[in-house]
Amino acid sequence: MTASIGLWLAAVITFALHAGINMTVAISAGTKGSGLIGTFLGACFWPVVITALSANWNKTQKGRVKVFWVTCLVLVLLSAITFVSVGGYMDFVRSRR
Repeated sequence: MTASIGLWLAAVITFALHAGINMTVAISAGTKGSGLIGTFLGACFWPVVITALSANWNKTQKGRVKVFWVTCLVLVLLSAITFVSVGGYMDFVRSRR
C-alpha cells in the first residue's frame, strides 16, 4: 500500500521543522560551513536509522512513512521542549543578576 500525499506532506513538513530547529540553534551559536552541513546530516540521522530498522517489520510504504513522520514529530517536540525550557531558565537566571 502506498502512502497518501497528505502523509508524505506531514512527514516532509515535520522533518523540515526538525532540521530547521537544529539549524537555527547552530546558526545562533555561530556555526558556519561544514558545521552547518554536519548539523543537517545529524538531523537526518535518527529519522533515517529508525525508519531503516523498522523497515524489517513494516513492509508497506505507508508504514515506513508513518514511522519516519512519528520519529520526526517526537524529535521536534523534544527539541521544542528543550529549547523553551532551557531558554526560559536562562532568561530567569539573567533577570536575577
